[in-house]
Amino acid sequence: MGISLAGFEYEETDESGRTLDKESGLFPELNLSLRLDSESWFILGDLRYLKDTADYTAYPISQPPLESATEEEIIDFSLLFGVQQELFDTVTLAVYGGLGFRYWERDIQSTPDASGLYEEYEWGYMLIGISPAMRIGPSDRVGVDLQLRKAFDANLDVRFKNVNYDPVSLHLDDGIGLRLALNWNHDLNESFEFTLGPYVDLWEFERSADVDLRQGNLTVGSVYEPASQTKVVGIRFFLTKGF
Repeated sequence: MGISLAGFEYEETDESGRTLDKESGLFPELNLSLRLDSESWFILGDLRYLKDTADYTAYPISQPPLESATEEEIIDFSLLFGVQQELFDTVTLAVYGGLGFRYWERDIQSTPDASGLYEEYEWGYMLIGISPAMRIGPSDRVGVDLQLRKAFDANLDVRFKNVNYDPVSLHLDDGIGLRLALNWNHDLNESFEFTLGPYVDLWEFERSADVDLRQGNLTVGSVYEPASQTKVVGIRFFLTKGF
């Protein structure tokens, strides 16, 4: 069980790389994990939950930036299987793979100058990772955890606020993700272990295909989801209880 202090950043860009909108905030992130270990293999279930308010800025062409806020909620669950091996007296190496699911709710608030949006993203993902660690004392280890991800079946549902457009569903491209963490582990006693370390978590998606924007039976235009990048940089505090 642990908690992170996470610096959250999200940005959407057009085909030329110009920023269309961005979000940022400093959030707490909760983390629950359950791990089953043997000498040579392990199974890990990992749940992360983030909920807070981000600053939102849109950048219309030839207009001043528009400021608002976005209510963010992210749920991320992964299940992985790995093998682990002691390479030297003080060095171990773990290699793993698995599957995950991510749900993200963005509730962009309306302003006097612009109507808001309610968006729900969800996607599954495959992951592979490598995690070397080295013992630096009788009770301490340091390590690196590198995880690569590939999204599948990524979808976005959009509802418009204060305007009479029908809800829209878009299929996103199969985005890619990366997580890199540095860990210091300290054995408090035979049953408890404390982990502290920084991490960075990235997701990138390309522009989606256009879909019709409708008002009832009338098509009034088209919409798409721009290319985007999500970056979370944080520091993690984790307490593990052994059984």
